Amino acid sequence: MLSKLFASRKRPYIPHRYERDHVEIDFSGSRLSLDLIPHADFEGFEADPIPTSVNIYDPSIYSDDSHVDEWQREGRASYKVASRSWELLGSPLRGRPYGTVDFMLLLLRSDALPENMSCLNSAHFEQVLLRSMYYGGPASPEFAKRKAPVNWQTEEKDNGTWIYYERHRDFSDESEPPLPFEPTFISSRLNIPLDDRHFIQLNFRYLGYAPVEPCLANMNELRDSVCNSVQLSLGTSAEKALEAANQRWPKARAQKYRKPEPWVYPEYRSGDHHKGEPDIIILKPGSPAPEFTP
Repeated sequence: MLSKLFASRKRPYIPHRYERDHVEIDFSGSRLSLDLIPHADFEGFEADPIPTSVNIYDPSIYSDDSHVDEWQREGRASYKVASRSWELLGSPLRGRPYGTVDFMLLLLRSDALPENMSCLNSAHFEQVLLRSMYYGGPASPEFAKRKAPVNWQTEEKDNGTWIYYERHRDFSDESEPPLPFEPTFISSRLNIPLDDRHFIQLNFRYLGYAPVEPCLANMNELRDSVCNSVQLSLGTSAEKALEAANQRWPKARAQKYRKPEPWVYPEYRSGDHHKGEPDIIILKPGSPAPEFTP
């Protein structure tokens, strides 16, 4: 009660901050476990139940990008497995939260990955993630400009290579300096391969406040508590696929360090629907999409 009464921007009140829900999910034989902070939404929206098993080979569960224009089509399908919101609150006298961390656990399928490549090869998995950054960046110019990857990290595990990175707002082309809270608009992603085409992504989206330093310290604490709890036990077929990948590409390694890609965003205008134009008309092309290299 006192933590809520005396909550501040430096030490906000976070509902259920030290409570955890233990979650275990079977992904077609591979078992993921993690500890999640209970959901808390200021407006009262409930979180959907988390499934205990997911058939990653069931095409009916996925949403893909086949409906978008070709130049914006990454060739990826996704299924939202779980979502949570964690809010950072002030004292009871404050009506709305200071900020929010939105969490999603996604199952992703790389449809564009060539047959002679695999997410279990960390150098190939790196390319899958770079393309994802591109299609969420220069290929989506209608949204705020991003820089990625930031804080790129790889971790070699017995069950494959896990890759973490962040996307930050890029204010370099803005005519005005960012508002004090805007540098907190960060997405963090932990990516874990399941087999040749499928991988899991833990996605954390920050909507923060100023001052930035204590805001990010509190939000990062929530993120890290989840990421540090993650464990994955591969199923029999996944273990065989990983062994085959290691034998086929014994020297394959993702880069240990990466700087943000120097991609150039295209110049564009909004299309005129009355004239039958698409949503986006490119006036001057930007950087091309990264190509897969076996």
